[in-house]
Amino acid sequence: MASLMAGRLPVQLVPLVGRRRELRDVVDTLSRSRLLTLTGPGGTGKTRLALAAADAARASYGHGVCWVELAPIEDPAVVPLAVASGLGVRENPAQDVAETIAEHVGERSMLIVLDNCEHLAAPAAELAQRLLGACPALSILATSREALGVDGERQLPVPPLALPQGDITPAASALAEFDAVRFFEQRAQLVLPSFRLADDNAVAVHQVCRRLDGLPLAIELAAARLRILSAGQLAERLDDIFTVLVGGARTAPPRHQTLRATLDWSHDLLAEDERAVFRRLAVFAGGFTLAAAEEVTVSGDVRRVRVLDLLTRLADKSLLRVDHAGGDVRYHLLATVRDYARERLAAVSDKQPTRQAHLRYFAAFVEQIEPQIGGGSDAHGPVDMERKLNRIEAETPNLRAALEFARASGDVRGALRIAGPLERYAYLRGQYSEVRRWMDSAVTIGPDAPAVLLAKALLGSGRLALLQCDYLAAAGRLDAALLLYRELDDAHGIARTLQVLGSVAREQGRYARSLELHAESLAIAEAAGDQWAIANAVRAGAVGGPPGPPGSRGAARSAACTGGLRRRFPGRHGGRRMGAGPAR
Repeated sequence: MASLMAGRLPVQLVPLVGRRRELRDVVDTLSRSRLLTLTGPGGTGKTRLALAAADAARASYGHGVCWVELAPIEDPAVVPLAVASGLGVRENPAQDVAETIAEHVGERSMLIVLDNCEHLAAPAAELAQRLLGACPALSILATSREALGVDGERQLPVPPLALPQGDITPAASALAEFDAVRFFEQRAQLVLPSFRLADDNAVAVHQVCRRLDGLPLAIELAAARLRILSAGQLAERLDDIFTVLVGGARTAPPRHQTLRATLDWSHDLLAEDERAVFRRLAVFAGGFTLAAAEEVTVSGDVRRVRVLDLLTRLADKSLLRVDHAGGDVRYHLLATVRDYARERLAAVSDKQPTRQAHLRYFAAFVEQIEPQIGGGSDAHGPVDMERKLNRIEAETPNLRAALEFARASGDVRGALRIAGPLERYAYLRGQYSEVRRWMDSAVTIGPDAPAVLLAKALLGSGRLALLQCDYLAAAGRLDAALLLYRELDDAHGIARTLQVLGSVAREQGRYARSLELHAESLAIAEAAGDQWAIANAVRAGAVGGPPGPPGSRGAARSAACTGGLRRRFPGRHGGRRMGAGPAR
């Protein structure tokens, strides 16, 4: 990993408006502090400022900038995994993820950006403190509604966009010098290219920006309405809606109440089918594809052929973002907008059916993609496999969300359908810990699990436990899987489970037992005509005996996990590629 470089920054499709002083302050503070947190309420533009600052400062970091989006993550344990994924760091079974990240970063000069930390402040702070203590040339830029609370942390509040003081509206030429007004004009021109700030609309624009307290998200949503309203009508509508919909706690910051009123108003202007799709999109985490939206948002009041048009309308109204990076178009809701849509979904009868549709879609997704990454006849070469693995990685937040719903609702079948097929993905991408945790959670949801799905998850969990040198757990899961496969009279499952049990026995030093298990696996695989299992049984059996003399292949494999400190199968952890591994 000597040439470790951080990944690309997200692309800003619209230039940052204003913020010159704030941008200068962020870059300057980063040069003097290794941990800087941009703070402020939702909708102030913390993310856009952090992205611009990271881009401006990247030349100061020889090994690049890594962007880590935390908004879709709900499980605190996933925070270090998300950072490792952003850096392209593979898990080391012998150490925790934070230690692995620190070991790979080492003394490299690098900036890590942790975006949207507020709901994960404690794990983000713990990880930041560990990495900064171990990596002397590492800096971290975070965005959050409050500081992380780490020693040495510098905090920069991100203010709303600048506005004129007082009630008197300056002339249009003077008004255009303020960032909030310039931002409004920029966003207005996205939906109405002919819009220009002028003396005849300056008062209305000033009123809108003031009513929205200069909050970028609120201004963006309001400006999108110029497609159907004049600036004067817009100002009048905002006055009405604030009178009716000023809500929330009396002690809440006015900006929070204003943002909620803006979102309420924006939602009220949607047609009924637009509202239905908007609130149903809240079940997605970390973005989604058109195909996913067409499955999950369709119901009696929304037909499949209308979904694309409805997504386009929501994008036009700035309620939906479109991401063209990586070749596959994905959509996502801003975190604040998604929170609002969740509340709307919770208030209607759509919630449970929509969550169930989301679970069904992603269960079918992993079941369909599993044979394409399994190394069998459905695989189409390394390039295609890499693309399929990337698809699974992109949907990881949605898989987490679907599994959480399955656990909460006691849907053991749904949980097993998602977790069971992901063992091969975990093996190829080194995501042992999280996928194994998913499998272990799924098999304990309830007693009514279908045997074929339960056996698959137990086998997958056992394989991943072997990769992590957790032999007792591996043997327990595999013995349970073998019992189920024998009850099912599934020769393929029996042969493949016996192979992994043979690998466990080998690593435990029980060489005679290992050879027996591999021999039994080979016999069953040959009788079933399972060529994949036959090849693996022959390969595994050839190295299933005693270690052999020092320096031999057998000795090297026997020492792979000695003391839990050495890596298993050198060559697998240096990048995203297949290498030697246990019997598959």
